[in-house]
Amino acid sequence: MRRRLCLVVALAAALAVLPLGAVAHAPAQQSSNLDQLNQQRTEADAQEQAARAQLATIQGKRAQLDAALSAVNAQVAAATARLAAAQAEADRIEGLYTALVAQVNQTQAELDKEKARVRATAVLLYQDSGTNDLIGLFTSAHSIGETVEGTNYLEHVSALRRNDVQRVGRLRSALATQQAQLETQRKASQDARTAAFDEKSKLDALAAQQQQARDAAASQEQSENATIASIRVHEAQLDSQIQAESDAIAASLRNAGDGPVPGGNHQFIRPVNGPITSPYGTRIDPITGATSFHPGVDFGAACGTPIKAAGSGVIFSAGWNGGYGNATIINHGGGIATLYGHQSRIAVSVGQTVSQGQIIGYVGTTGYSTGCHLHWEVRVNGATTNPLAYL
Repeated sequence: MRRRLCLVVALAAALAVLPLGAVAHAPAQQSSNLDQLNQQRTEADAQEQAARAQLATIQGKRAQLDAALSAVNAQVAAATARLAAAQAEADRIEGLYTALVAQVNQTQAELDKEKARVRATAVLLYQDSGTNDLIGLFTSAHSIGETVEGTNYLEHVSALRRNDVQRVGRLRSALATQQAQLETQRKASQDARTAAFDEKSKLDALAAQQQQARDAAASQEQSENATIASIRVHEAQLDSQIQAESDAIAASLRNAGDGPVPGGNHQFIRPVNGPITSPYGTRIDPITGATSFHPGVDFGAACGTPIKAAGSGVIFSAGWNGGYGNATIINHGGGIATLYGHQSRIAVSVGQTVSQGQIIGYVGTTGYSTGCHLHWEVRVNGATTNPLAYL
């Protein structure tokens, strides 16, 4: 918008050094070239706005993909933690299972050792009696005392053996129960580990897809930024050409001739009947949301409302003027000019003399506009001033 305002400043500055009436002789070809350049500049602005809208869409999509990717990555992290926990539990149960198997083997070895010891004791007893059978053990005894002693010994050995067998049996039964429980836990932990692994694999695949989509959006964003940069280079070139055309017009106007502006006056009337919707001076730009300087006042009016010349003068410019859209500039003489922007249709032509109150166009919303209204400026020697001071 500032670049476009610079154009109008340059045009209005030309009025400040122009003798009254000379504006009517401005070369039509230069004015036409300027209108064409302004049209191209506006088209470039439209392309930039479209590209920025596309960029905003891409950025919004990428933001959604970033959020989705973050959510999936969080799920992957949670699944990884669950998998690690399941693996740790499986390792713990496997360790218990291994220890239990070792304990069972040790118990079996103790039982086998005990059996061997009992057998060895009985064999020694038989060998000492000189017989190979239990009856001989009793019949070969030299006295009742020896017989009783031998019997007691066998009973003692048998009792010990029974106790050992019973103890080992109980232990083996308990171990078998624990082993069965561990087998159940072992299977459950392995199933949990498998499920966690499958879940993580699926989430890893989903994360890869999300990352691919996010990378594609980032690539589109980069491409769109490159397009916008290219458009802005083109806009800068157009701005340079516009300034050159403006300078050429100003030069030709300075060389144009003398003469008063017919009916020129500086006591103005309102160009439309409507409330002031945006005053002159610093404001919040309705399109960008940034703080900016508003070089005129906006009158609220419906599209198609007739626009009246605020004062008598000569039409200096009438046509497309960048951000002003369809705009008209009237030279009122004495370095005073007025501008009427965003028109839907212009009803006058360059060099035409107009009287105060004459219809010069119709309210619209062309150019840099958010809705139907009239943008009106008063410039003194090219510089903007508060238009209300002239009403």
